Amino acid sequence: ADPALFVQWIGPKSLTTEVDYWDFRRGGAWRYVARRAGEEFGFFGCFHDVQPGELIVQTFTYEGFPEGVALER
Repeated sequence: ADPALFVQWIGPKSLTTEVDYWDFRRGGAWRYVARRAGEEFGFFGCFHDVQPGELIVQTFTYEGFPEGVALER
């Protein structure tokens, strides 16, 4: 739920991660960019359901393969 904790958790450790936006609520959206040695990898998604401490349902998409949308629970 906390983007500051998320960037510490997401890996691998060789990447530096920066949250572009993070609207942690049902219907909210998120985007972050991971960087390493001049390379940049963007990821984005939407929060479909948020029940803190219980359940998060979200989409996850890598900008390099936008047709590959994952629904995570």
